[in-house]
Amino acid sequence: RPAVTPDGTRVAFLAGEEVALLDPAAGRVVATRPLGPPPPYPVLAFCPDGTRLAVGGNGKVLLMDMATAAVKPVSLPKLRVTDN
Repeated sequence: RPAVTPDGTRVAFLAGEEVALLDPAAGRVVATRPLGPPPPYPVLAFCPDGTRLAVGGNGKVLLMDMATAAVKPVSLPKLRVTDN
């Protein structure tokens, strides 16, 4: 499930093991960031200031710094997401 940046100018979505940023006004991908293997049933969400992106799924969350592309894994064993 994609996420819109807080300012509404970009849409983040997964493309394999990367996060892609789409500029909907231009109709093209303007950047990609390496993520690694996403968790099952990934859901994306930006922090309110747009500097970090969370990719959460069953049992873990990957936190990405959008400026540096650094990824920090966080284990959340009770987190369960389904495709419903």
